[in-house]
Amino acid sequence: MTADPDRAAATGAPSASPIRTIQREIDLAAPIDVVWRALADPRELERWFPLEVRGDVAPGAALVWSWIDFDWPFRVERVEPGRRPASSTSPWRRAPGA
Repeated sequence: MTADPDRAAATGAPSASPIRTIQREIDLAAPIDVVWRALADPRELERWFPLEVRGDVAPGAALVWSWIDFDWPFRVERVEPGRRPASSTSPWRRAPGA
């Protein structure tokens, strides 16, 4: 049996799978178009964080950041071009063959 988070919220009952949110906002001394390209273009993102990015920054898209021995999957929830991407993530997992 799986918990229904809407029902739990309505009844005040604890949910078996609480939703946790981390929101981070930072100011960067760089032009908006440069920062956006670094976040939204997988090849640009690879230059400064993960070794490989698979997927696209588009609403509903699956996106995976990969390192040598693990993957970090995301689901892109919302995109506001030039402003912010929003995503949900799953726990890290071992990369296939690692």
